[in-house]
Amino acid sequence: MFAVIGRVEIKPGKADETLAMVTERGTAMLEGMTGSAGGYWARALDGDRMIQHSFWLFDTEENARTAESTFQSLRAMPEAPATFLSVDVCEVIGHTEDAQDLRWPRQESNLRTELRRLPLCPLSYGAGPPSA
Repeated sequence: MFAVIGRVEIKPGKADETLAMVTERGTAMLEGMTGSAGGYWARALDGDRMIQHSFWLFDTEENARTAESTFQSLRAMPEAPATFLSVDVCEVIGHTEDAQDLRWPRQESNLRTELRRLPLCPLSYGAGPPSA
């Protein structure tokens, strides 16, 4: 598995626009790429700069390199709401959980339809047999 890891700096006042780009077009674009195995987008504040990280997963290096060229196209878009910083293709050498099993947001346990308690049995709390 290979990852395309990209970084852009979001231009001042463009945070909402870049978020909309990810949710409205970015996810569909990534899902449509050959060999895509999912992806993540994250943001961090670096002083007064907002940096957005993209972490896209692919089945082969060739497919990751193709996606890298798509990410590189940001360099030629001066009207984009973010400025290209960097992009790398990396081999994934370890993981802790299969990305296919992650579902966000996770459902809270208090939303279960069944309680996880043993049913009360009369003998479990000292009750005796019914008296005649």
